[in-house]
Amino acid sequence: RERGSSVAHCPLSNFFFGGAVLGLRSVVGTGNKVGLGTDVAGGYSPSMISAMRNCVIASQVAAWPAKTQPQQEQQQDVQGSDPVAAATAAMAGRTPLDFTHAFWLATQGGADALGIGKTVGSFAVGKDFDAIRVTLDHPDVLDVDLMGDGHGGGLRLLERFVNLGDDRCVRSVWVRGRLVSGAE
Repeated sequence: RERGSSVAHCPLSNFFFGGAVLGLRSVVGTGNKVGLGTDVAGGYSPSMISAMRNCVIASQVAAWPAKTQPQQEQQQDVQGSDPVAAATAAMAGRTPLDFTHAFWLATQGGADALGIGKTVGSFAVGKDFDAIRVTLDHPDVLDVDLMGDGHGGGLRLLERFVNLGDDRCVRSVWVRGRLVSGAE
């Protein structure tokens, strides 16, 4: 952080080669810039959609000690020599990340980590229009109404895409306002 560096969080690579998961709340909570990444040398998928799902799963795994250890054992862990565990435990709980956090890491968090967050990463006025248009009615992917709400709207649609979507849902891609794939 002091040197202006950032973290590229590749949760699938951590599962395969790290033998552990990143305490992401701790890293972000101490002011580090973090973006979500894919490490195809360390996993089986270059998909950012898959990376978002794996980010949520990794966060759930990182929260397990807080869910399974008695309070006294947690306090003993904090007093140990592991500064990362101490920082993680010191944060306001060990609440796992959800799909909204993973989506932010894949978009604005990634842009900030790369130092281009003022021009890309969100749909804010004045930023470049980098976007994908997706369909959520692909019969092989998302034609499931598990909640019984007609698939919902807003955040529920984003949640469905992050949890169930893949490249078959992407209909169009824009980079810097120019359509580079698909149709308008």
